[in-house]
Amino acid sequence: KAARALGLRSYVHDSNAMPGKSNRLTARWCTGVLVGMPEAVPHFPGSHCAVVGTPVRDEIRNLPTQAEARERLGLPQDKPVVLVTGGSQGARNLNSLLIESAKADPGVHYLVIAGRIDYERVNGLAGGPPNITVLGFCADMPAAYAAADGVIARSGASTLTELSIIGKACLLVPYPF
Repeated sequence: KAARALGLRSYVHDSNAMPGKSNRLTARWCTGVLVGMPEAVPHFPGSHCAVVGTPVRDEIRNLPTQAEARERLGLPQDKPVVLVTGGSQGARNLNSLLIESAKADPGVHYLVIAGRIDYERVNGLAGGPPNITVLGFCADMPAAYAAADGVIARSGASTLTELSIIGKACLLVPYPF
């Protein structure tokens, strides 16, 4: 609203085919809407939309070495590492299932990014096995990707874009709704 009141241009970007509620609401006060894929355009009626794809940070294109990344995150160098992430909001069921699987798989180290809302619950479920690291949020996703031998993830647009850029083996779990 402030940009509009000042006569400034403003834009909102959403990478997903089903845009988030806050972006759909914000769009009415913006000069235009930038979307990652054409399927999102109908969700912004009355807005000028441009399909521009999903931006990727330079850090994702230039990952640290696996050894450096594991050192930065405090992960073992001598075991395979699986990164588990439900995206920025976390994924309650995915978190629960993966913690149970990780407990039965001590030969693999699991880095579980649970989401801030689910962190306490997931950390409690993990219960201390040495092969599970639980984070509520990861400020260093380039290191998390580089540390991992494989990724199990919710398949949001940004995650899909980043995984395709880095070419990491992954198992993708679509949002059920």
